[in-house]
Amino acid sequence: DAAVVARAVEVHGASMIFNAGTPAQVAALDDVDLVVEPGDFVSLIGPSGCGKSTLLRLIANLLDPTSGEVRVNGKSAAQARLDQDYGMAFQQSGLFEWRSVAKNIELPLELKGWDKRRRAERVREMLDLVKLPDRGANMPWELSGGQQQRIAIARALAAHPPLARQLVLVGAPAMGVVPERQFELKAWRHLPDPMAQDAVHRYN
Repeated sequence: DAAVVARAVEVHGASMIFNAGTPAQVAALDDVDLVVEPGDFVSLIGPSGCGKSTLLRLIANLLDPTSGEVRVNGKSAAQARLDQDYGMAFQQSGLFEWRSVAKNIELPLELKGWDKRRRAERVREMLDLVKLPDRGANMPWELSGGQQQRIAIARALAAHPPLARQLVLVGAPAMGVVPERQFELKAWRHLPDPMAQDAVHRYN
């Protein structure tokens, strides 16, 4: 029998209420179901404030749902986070100001125990991918906001193993990136067998 492949993401009946029981109560999500299969590319599209980023944060275990269940790669969301099962890049770049661009991209690789040579090679690949090949020695504060976001995407993709189906959670990936560069970020889709959750903000 063929081995059963776990679903990339399973969300069942997830609700998220902030400030419950107070006048400031906000129901960000209400009884949400979502299934993402290995190899899927999924976009969550909707107006600002509709809960896209909240759902991504539940999947990434940055928040616990008020009710419902979230599973990633067949595990609880908490276990998948501990196992470093995915890369993340959200609306703010989240780069560490005291680490160079190259060291920021290397961080998930360091956590996975990659040796120095392998890390350097992958950093070069990622910088080429996001069209910033000469910025590895720079500090984040020396980059524009759009360039910082591109480095955050490079970091999220850095630990993507060849020929593997790895989950990547991306929120508003083109925010702050000038339009003529946004199309270049689509190149990350062509890494081997990506699975993606991509929260896209649309503006008129």
